[in-house]
Formats: sequence, C-alpha cells, structure tokens
Amino acid sequence: MVGIAFYFCNWVDTAGESEPKVQLARWSQNAKALYATDLIMIDTTQYRTGQYYRQGVGIKVHYFTSLEEAEKFFSEPTWVYLECEKILKNNGIKPINLIELKHPENTIYCVGPNYSSIPMKGRADKMWVYIPTSTSMYAEQASMIPLWDRVVKSNRNIR
Repeated sequence: MVGIAFYFCNWVDTAGESEPKVQLARWSQNAKALYATDLIMIDTTQYRTGQYYRQGVGIKVHYFTSLEEAEKFFSEPTWVYLECEKILKNNGIKPINLIELKHPENTIYCVGPNYSSIPMKGRADKMWVYIPTSTSMYAEQASMIPLWDRVVKSNRNIR
C-alpha cells in the first residue's frame, strides 16, 4: 500500500479552492500518476460532505472524520507525516529531510490541511519529514513530492 492521507476541508472557507468534486479528482489523478494505491480522506467539513464525493474517482478512497480514526484503522502501514521544517523544529521535533528519507514499502504519507498543521500532540515520536523548500506549500502539491521522490529512488522505469 502507498497512500496519501489528506484533509477534506470546507472549500468555501478556503480562498481559491475548487469545488469538492474537482478537488478530489485532482488528488486522485495526481496520486494515481505517481503509483499511489489509496487516498485516506479526513473529512473536516461542517456537514461531512466528503462522503458524497469519494465514489468513481479511479482510486480507493477511505473515509474518516478524524486523523486518529484513520491511524487506528490503518495500523500496519508506516505513517510518514509531512510538515514544514520550521514548524517541526519550533515544536521540538527532529524531522527527516525528504532527500535522506528511505521510503517504507507499506506507507501512508499524511499532509495537514492548507493553512494549518497536522496535530502533533501524541505524535512527536512518529516519522516526521520535511520537504526542503524556501516557503510552505499547499497540501495537494506537497503530498505529491514524496510520491515522486519514492518513484525516483526506486529506479522505477519512468516514461
């Protein structure tokens, strides 16, 4: 399994976001292109609207209402939490630079919601990774970079 856990947020509350069906189509198309097998949706919308958009996107979409619920359900894969280096260091977490990461075979890459962070409480001892960038990134783009890094490091025949 290679999965991406992401937050499905109220799109009207997030400036510039596309409507939900478009958001999910982008997530699934990009993830499939980089050999991910599963999307793990953490639906934080007010009315849990994500449940209505997860069918027919061409990739397995698992639906949860909290990160804790998803972590409990997927206890076997290694969770790799992606966050900004500065935020991690300010919270006393020693992160791994993506360049140095040896990707676990069975893994879920988790990104926080745009304009926010992954809850760190109770996860300080987990695998935290940062992408060496000059500034923060949107979650959708940030989640694809480790997938690309995984493909490149695996010497997979890329067309």
